[in-house]
Amino acid sequence: MRESDVWADVEPFTGLEHADCDSPCVLGIKMGLTSLEDAEQLLIEQDIQHEVRPTHIGGAGVYAQFYDWDNPMQIRINDFVLSHNEIRFEENIADNVFLSGGVICPINFFAMYDDPVSVGEDEHGGFGAKYPHLGMGYRYQKNINSAQIWLWEPDTANLETEPPIRWTPELIALVEQYSEYC
Repeated sequence: MRESDVWADVEPFTGLEHADCDSPCVLGIKMGLTSLEDAEQLLIEQDIQHEVRPTHIGGAGVYAQFYDWDNPMQIRINDFVLSHNEIRFEENIADNVFLSGGVICPINFFAMYDDPVSVGEDEHGGFGAKYPHLGMGYRYQKNINSAQIWLWEPDTANLETEPPIRWTPELIALVEQYSEYC
């Protein structure tokens, strides 16, 4: 994953690396390829505590949600990379992952994944990066010292029109500034 030596002296975040995956994944579960049954089997083989749950359908809020109990479409894994980890399935195939609720410093994340196509701050005190070619997004919120990671099926079709960014001194300083909060 490392394309440059900008962060060569920083300990990289490796929580999404797996010997069976060509792009970031969760414990060998590949977006767009792994079925719900195969995902559960992988977790059982690795002795990872998990829960197969239904996703909510319709409504909003705790009292308005309905659950499809007969057709579970997500797996929750506690305390894997972060404290809240969901793997969501569409038509029985891993569709996306949402990880949140813990600290992965920007500098450590970029030490592993230094080739985003975009990097920047948002209006809510967050700092993020997008990696469509890896099927990944990353966001760090300094005000609550928390990270979020999304995974989806990688899309390399636009790499020529959306090449990875070049690390400028300003971007490096921004990453270091946000990493001070970790």
